[in-house]
Amino acid sequence: MTSFPSLEQRIIHSYISTMPPLVPIAVSLLTDTSQTHAWSFLSSALRTVYNEPALIGLSTTPDQFFEDFALNKSNPALHKSMLAVRSTLERLAAVLMEIARNGVDDGNSLRVSAEVLATRRKVLATLTSIGLEIAADSNTAVVTCPLHPEALRGLRYLTVGLTQPRISGTGTHASVRFGVAALPTISSLLREASMPRYSTRSHH
Repeated sequence: MTSFPSLEQRIIHSYISTMPPLVPIAVSLLTDTSQTHAWSFLSSALRTVYNEPALIGLSTTPDQFFEDFALNKSNPALHKSMLAVRSTLERLAAVLMEIARNGVDDGNSLRVSAEVLATRRKVLATLTSIGLEIAADSNTAVVTCPLHPEALRGLRYLTVGLTQPRISGTGTHASVRFGVAALPTISSLLREASMPRYSTRSHH
């Protein structure tokens, strides 16, 4: 059995341990570099949050876990705490996906309208803690990722591919789905780390 510094880090580790390896896909709008940068950004963001949960507003509590095959209802308080951590990650994921989906590709940055950001300003500071830079005025915000310059371009086209049948003339929906599995967007990351994984012991 592996112990963790806190319950919050145990749950965040579930996302790290279920992140599949990078396997770039051949789609005209996605270079291998943009896919690599997107994967590296997501991976480093999760590790940053794991090392310092307070960056996304999580306080730390003593590590706990359900015994193997125990039902969630056997400890409702623990189950509620696990769900709370997941909800915090999902809120952050939702903002990141919204920026990726609605941002205008401007080279190695995304331009996002004030309308998109209007209800998200509280979370913007959190995004800077996981490696993004945001320059905002009253009308737009320009989002960049200095350590992984092409990450946002990669995330944008993979995220758009979740809701569109084609990314390009050569990229079918099937290849997009493969790409999302190999290079997870935030949403596929959340699907990979399902709650049953939180409810069991964690092994290396």
